[in-house]
Amino acid sequence: ASVAYLEDGTQVPAGQPRFEDGKFGKGVLIEEGTTNLLTNPSFENGTIGWAIYNYGTFTQDATQKLFGSYSCKFEASANRPWAGIKQIVNVTAGTTYTLSAYFKAESGGKFAVEVYAGQLFLSQLIAPTPGVWQRVSLTFTVPSGATLAEIRVLPNYGLTTPCIVYIDGIQLEQKPYATSFIDGTRAAESLTIPTAGILNPQEGTVECWVYLDGDILATSPAANHY
Repeated sequence: ASVAYLEDGTQVPAGQPRFEDGKFGKGVLIEEGTTNLLTNPSFENGTIGWAIYNYGTFTQDATQKLFGSYSCKFEASANRPWAGIKQIVNVTAGTTYTLSAYFKAESGGKFAVEVYAGQLFLSQLIAPTPGVWQRVSLTFTVPSGATLAEIRVLPNYGLTTPCIVYIDGIQLEQKPYATSFIDGTRAAESLTIPTAGILNPQEGTVECWVYLDGDILATSPAANHY
């Protein structure tokens, strides 16, 4: 029922099925609910909510965009190996979050995201593929006593060469993995059959893997009907 995005950033209008290539071929993508805890994650409101981390300059850009109408254009000169942008958010100790962001390099760049919340968490480093939007993500658990986290998006991690990199679709969510980008909150969707006008013909197969944590037959005799 909502506008959603495929993993490569392709927007699919509301009321249309989303298909992704999976283990068994193409399947319908059903969006799970999530909330993006960041302010202005797609730079639709200029650079509100964001600040420079260490070095560089950043501006709202309309020429290279993946979500919405804008992205962030980040530029850093030579000898600025840990330049980026940052935002501070409230977090809960003992809770697991996932930070993710999309990058596209015009020149230079080595993509990473980083979080400081009482201790430092760093994602994998991703070398850019020219002209391609790429996503990097980091899952972390807030240590005891921490109430704030500094979210850092680093387009040129560890490099001393100049860079021009576009950033879009930054997401912080209270999940142990990244879901598709949303600016705000997305309600969980469900698949209903029949779906007149959406699925044609009106038939199909729904398939899933199920893991049983224990023997359900021992507690529910009626559950042995599969």
